Amino acid sequence: VQKTSSLMSEFARIRILGGVGLVISCILLGYIWSWPTALQWLIQAALIWAFICHQTECRLHLNRSVEQAPLYKNLGLANRLTLLLSWLIAAVAGFVFQPWPEGPAFAWLPGMIYFFAAILDRVDGYAARRTGQFSLLGTELDTVSDALGLAVAALLAYGYGQVHWSYLLVG
Repeated sequence: VQKTSSLMSEFARIRILGGVGLVISCILLGYIWSWPTALQWLIQAALIWAFICHQTECRLHLNRSVEQAPLYKNLGLANRLTLLLSWLIAAVAGFVFQPWPEGPAFAWLPGMIYFFAAILDRVDGYAARRTGQFSLLGTELDTVSDALGLAVAALLAYGYGQVHWSYLLVG
C-alpha cells in the first residue's frame, strides 16, 4: 500500500503532539483535581487517542479523492481538524468512570470540550469543501469520530447520573 513519507511524517507529528497534549493536560488536571484521578484520566484518554491513531494509520492509504486517484502528500486541513476533534473526544473519554469534577467552572469542563469537538465536526466538512481536498480518509475518520463521540457522550452522561441507562443504546 502506497504511503508517502511526508504523509507518514505529518501523521507521526500529530500523534506525538496529541500524546504530549494529553500529558500536559494531565499535569494541569493533577493540580486542579487530584493526581490519582488525573492519572486515570490520562490512561483513559491515551487509550482512546491510541485507538484513533491506529484507526487513522490503517486508513492513510485512503488519503485520496477517489480509489484510483493518487495519494495526497499531506492530510489537509479538514483531516487535521477531524483529528483535533477526535483528540478532544479522547480528552472527554478521560472523564468517563471518574467522579464528577467539583467547582462551577471545572464541572462544565467535559461538556465544554465536547461542545468544541461538535463545532469542529461542522467545520471539518466546510474546510474540505473550501480547500477542495475531499478524501476517502476524511469520510471514514468522520464516521469513526462521530460514533466514538456519541458513545463517549452517552457513557459520560450516564456515569454522571444525567440520563437513564437506556440512553446508552443511543451511544
